[in-house]
Amino acid sequence: MDSSVFFLLILSFFCLTLTSCVYGSVGDRSEAFRNCLSQCFWRKCPAKAAPQSTIDLPNDDWSRNQPWYLKLLVWECEDECKYSCMWEVVEIFQKNDRAVPQFYGKWPFVRLFGIQEPASALFSVFNGLAHFFMLQKIVQRVPRDAPTYRLWYSYALISMNAWFWSAVFHTRDFPFTEKMDYFGALAGVLFSFYTFILRMIGSDQAWKWLVPGAACLTFFVYHVHYLAFVHFDYGYNMLANVTVGILNSVGWLVFCVVKRNGRSWRDMAPCALSVLFVDCLMLLELLDFPPFLWTFDAHSLWHFGTIPVTFVWYK
Repeated sequence: MDSSVFFLLILSFFCLTLTSCVYGSVGDRSEAFRNCLSQCFWRKCPAKAAPQSTIDLPNDDWSRNQPWYLKLLVWECEDECKYSCMWEVVEIFQKNDRAVPQFYGKWPFVRLFGIQEPASALFSVFNGLAHFFMLQKIVQRVPRDAPTYRLWYSYALISMNAWFWSAVFHTRDFPFTEKMDYFGALAGVLFSFYTFILRMIGSDQAWKWLVPGAACLTFFVYHVHYLAFVHFDYGYNMLANVTVGILNSVGWLVFCVVKRNGRSWRDMAPCALSVLFVDCLMLLELLDFPPFLWTFDAHSLWHFGTIPVTFVWYK
């Protein structure tokens, strides 16, 4: 079995086991957290504490002193309570020599100007800029009548879109931004797989563009429709992404061997090394650990590692 397939299969199993605890974790299920939330809601969020009550509840008018950037990123009263109580519970756990807990399926992060996961958000922006930079190189150096000019131009745009929504999602986690992050990620990997197919079968005839393109588009539309309008299933979404990722990874490695055509391995090295390096970076998702400095977790390091790969890949 190819090592990349082995790593991705392990990752798929790991991610699927996580789906059972997405809606609740040790931290937010703890009694200390629930008590803290109740008290905070009573003090700051009267509508949340007793929405139907006519009793004059205490309220310190938190919104009056809320910084503009928190308002801009829609940090509501309930969100502020969850954030402050999260750190109270983390302190309690540490004082009792207990492991740092997760909250709602995520590690505790120190927000920066209202950004929930600043490192992942920043590295997502850098990834998007890397694709933008290489898109400019394509426009400058590749003739517009080249057979695959439109293909790689589209690939860069779709990748930029994926990293844009990744940055937005890590800035503020809402149901909409979460879905757009997942959909953008799948679109990027699926289009990379489509690109692989065209590189394998050629692009000299219209049917070679249309048939695999229609198949990929049909699957993507079904995937988005099912998750957005039928049932948002974390397990199915992860399984779909990992499956396409495996096909994409193995496919490009096969391409490096089959399409060598007498060229030196040095010519094929950027493609093969990019794929293998990304597969190795996948292991970071297995090394799930509390964020260093409450900022850098395994997921953010995964985003950081893919930045230089982008420049190698486009070669």
